[in-house]
Amino acid sequence: MATTFKDERGKEIGTRTNLFWFYPEELVLCPELNGRYKLPEIDTLVADMLSKPDGRSIKGQTTPCGIRKDGTRPTLVIGHRRYRAIQFINDNKLAPGGERLKVCCSVMQLTDAEALSVAITENTERKEIDAVDRAFCVKSFLRMQKDYVWIATLGGFFPGLKTTVDSKGKPTGELKKAIAQIKRWEKLLNLTEEARAKVSDGTITQTAAEHLSELEAKKQRELVAKGTTTIADIDKAAGKPEKFTLKAAREELDAIISDWATAKGVPKDLLDLLQKLRDRC
Repeated sequence: MATTFKDERGKEIGTRTNLFWFYPEELVLCPELNGRYKLPEIDTLVADMLSKPDGRSIKGQTTPCGIRKDGTRPTLVIGHRRYRAIQFINDNKLAPGGERLKVCCSVMQLTDAEALSVAITENTERKEIDAVDRAFCVKSFLRMQKDYVWIATLGGFFPGLKTTVDSKGKPTGELKKAIAQIKRWEKLLNLTEEARAKVSDGTITQTAAEHLSELEAKKQRELVAKGTTTIADIDKAAGKPEKFTLKAAREELDAIISDWATAKGVPKDLLDLLQKLRDRC
């Protein structure tokens, strides 16, 4: 039986040849399944679709979006950026003669979890997903009752991951590292909107963001506003003791030796001992 789609009124929609073609407004969106927390830019894609490589007609959409049948409605699975670009072209009447473009789609029979996994795989291959996006994808999987092993192996984050467990069934090797990384992304869910934006644009590293996520929202906003978002800044704000490194030890000994060298009553043997200790650092 041929696949057909209907709108909310039961009217059949979508033009079919070897693929389906829909106007953007005919597609159903599930933002939580698109694999991204924030919307990517579409300017370059719009310009590419409107280009005329043959000098006559616009290039248009070259790769189909993926849809699935949710009841009778066509629900977008992958290709949200392509969808948005075509919607933008139509809304602003940018196509020649004000033509309204349709979205080219292929049908995929997927569950919610499979749909999100496919979106993540595509976004990962195109390097269009960051740590904050991944954090919200992990949250979606957990809401679907998927565990960390499922997310690591089937979630689309780690293509080709080897599933290895010990005699007690506990993850080892690559799988153990992947699960640890997933839990690191999960920490970013505790960040404020301001902090998430800084992680996404690269201003704050993921490791620093993990430290920042441990602070209350008010303190996060204060640090982000001041631009003091290094790990040292964050740990200081959290009241954590500063790590005493070898470099810090050398600098401290240098200062003590320098001060005591000119002070009266400091035994020379003590200065020699401090200098030996300094030389060993």
